[in-house]
Amino acid sequence: MNSHATIDLTQDSPLDGNGQDLLSSLPPELLDEVISYLYPAHFPDRILFPKQDESPCSHPLDFLAATNHSLRSAVNAWAHSFLLQHAHITNYKPKTSLASSKTKSKSKMKTAPSPNLLRGRSGLLTWSEKHCVFCGKNSVRRAILANGLRCCDACDRKEWPGKITKTQAQRDYLLKESDLFIQMYPGGRTAAPGLLYGVYSCQGGHATMILEESLRRAARRKHGDGWEAEKDQRAAERQRKSAGDPNPDAWSELTWTKEDGLQLSPE
Repeated sequence: MNSHATIDLTQDSPLDGNGQDLLSSLPPELLDEVISYLYPAHFPDRILFPKQDESPCSHPLDFLAATNHSLRSAVNAWAHSFLLQHAHITNYKPKTSLASSKTKSKSKMKTAPSPNLLRGRSGLLTWSEKHCVFCGKNSVRRAILANGLRCCDACDRKEWPGKITKTQAQRDYLLKESDLFIQMYPGGRTAAPGLLYGVYSCQGGHATMILEESLRRAARRKHGDGWEAEKDQRAAERQRKSAGDPNPDAWSELTWTKEDGLQLSPE
């Protein structure tokens, strides 16, 4: 496949010259990548618009599987592979194939429908809507930065350790809200390129959490490569004031590590 090839899925009728949809024409390994990308189904402001969760079978994989028989088979195959690979947490046990059963008549085997591995009793989405996808424990809590997945609080902290609030992001990275969200409109907002965020319930309200790694990229675009020096200087000033020291020269050594954050040592 040409490394520079592109597929425009925004056209009204995404069909190739033979009338086949372009997704079905993808190599299996690329189609698996598309399916795996759709599985987390992250909608950052989901909690602000709860009605979108009211419709049954409204997951992107439901829509993809309903497109045609070919894509339904591909989605089921991917779901089957996922369930098997993670059987230690999904407790998935595939049923004996009808084709290998000597007790079933040939007529029954021909008319038997293929199992629904998305929404059936042992389906992937049926399981993942009630369990943490990382540890398998019962949970209806959504992951903050991948809210199409159920995820317990412990696994959320483990899988995404670098989350900070929007307020902290604006303060520590010297960014305005317009730097984080480049467009605000009724019913939603558009984040800066590459910014990963999510909204969750907190103390009766809503809080926006942002992945710190994506903030660094946004800060570099805004301030340039030397922005860290100003950031550290402001952090030092805040810590000096909180310590009640009016002398800015009392702090000389300043170090920053991912594990410990900003550390200041007085002379």
